[in-house]
Amino acid sequence: MRERHVQRLAVLDRDDEHLIGIISLTSMSGDTSERRPYEVTFHKTFLDNRGRPHHAELMRVTVAQGTKEEAIGSATHQFEEMNHVKAWHQLADGYDVTSFHVDASGDTVEEREPTSEREASILIRAHDLWELAGRPQNRDKQFWEQAAADVDNAGPCRE
Repeated sequence: MRERHVQRLAVLDRDDEHLIGIISLTSMSGDTSERRPYEVTFHKTFLDNRGRPHHAELMRVTVAQGTKEEAIGSATHQFEEMNHVKAWHQLADGYDVTSFHVDASGDTVEEREPTSEREASILIRAHDLWELAGRPQNRDKQFWEQAAADVDNAGPCRE
């Protein structure tokens, strides 16, 4: 890996359909620092006809190495460079950070950290709906949309 300048290799299941792991130079050398692939999604917030905020994705940047802070720094630099702006917030209203890792059972885990209170509320509600439904696969969009409707209909007095 080192001689080919490869930092990470994806490990796929037998059907080459699902990511089941990542082998990195740090894993092989015994370095135990927290290094995961990250995805930083920049968004613009728009209000619908009822005044509810919605995010429109502007750009998604994947950073395969480094800490979360390094990933955010790298992603904002790429966003600014590609959009010819001096600061990312000249175009975007915010960003979300998603990290990916493999848990002890070998399942790929995606952890998303939203940057708005609304998104954080939707994330919690969608997770609750998913668990109530028995944790089915491939219905994430359905749970997200239902959670967004629940959060938006609850209004600002929601606790």
